[in-house]
Amino acid sequence: MKRVLGLDWGSNSIGWTLVDESEGEDSKIVKLGVQVIQYDTFSEQEDEEVSESKNPVKDKR
Repeated sequence: MKRVLGLDWGSNSIGWTLVDESEGEDSKIVKLGVQVIQYDTFSEQEDEEVSESKNPVKDKR
């Protein structure tokens, strides 16, 4: 039996799954989950504004 960890990085989340794989048998999901990352948690100062722009580098030109 082999265990495989699958990861899926998104723009604001990380999904994961743990799968048991055996030869000659169907694969079985052992556990799965997702962690959502909120952008406002990256701000170190409470008064700091979060940019609404999708491409802040382009906006500064």
